[in-house]
Amino acid sequence: MNTVKLYQVTTTKAHQMSEQEVSYSLYPWSGNNRDYEGSDDGGKDYVLPNGFLVSDSSTGERQIYDAKGEYCGITNKSNSPCLLTSDGDIVLKTA
Repeated sequence: MNTVKLYQVTTTKAHQMSEQEVSYSLYPWSGNNRDYEGSDDGGKDYVLPNGFLVSDSSTGERQIYDAKGEYCGITNKSNSPCLLTSDGDIVLKTA
């Protein structure tokens, strides 16, 4: 069973109102600056589906890949992290 640590990031101040949201990320909140404010929950471990893994992209950024090796986006669905795959959305459960 593979797990991944994801951070629930809450953006409270941003350039646009649409950027003020709760999202999930492989990275913790990077810190407030003059344009953005927010926080993260410290991270929680979630169970990845069989065959999925976390790996560095060609640019060195950590990303999640499905069993076919395709990049998966991460979104917030009903306050849970959700992987966006070419085969459909997958809501992750805590480990």
